[in-house]
Amino acid sequence: MSVPDALFEPLRGKGRTVRQALGEVALRWEAAPLTGVGARSALEESVRHLLLRGRIRGELPAGADPAAAAHAFVEALVAGRGVAAVAEVLGA
Repeated sequence: MSVPDALFEPLRGKGRTVRQALGEVALRWEAAPLTGVGARSALEESVRHLLLRGRIRGELPAGADPAAAAHAFVEALVAGRGVAAVAEVLGA
């Protein structure tokens, strides 16, 4: 499995909660961050889609904006905040 495929894999669902999926992505990002702007945009879009599904299941805080949260999550990863990015987006 390629590095980008491994990073995106937790976002495909498979019984993970939003928090679990984002945590796995953060850990994988720490091990092998993506450097291209296109790859980061694709990650942001995939995270947004996960958050939309999570909103339907009631896993997001009330009033959360999936697009803004996805952007904040990817920006936190790029800034090196790792798994702390999950709490920044979903709360403690």
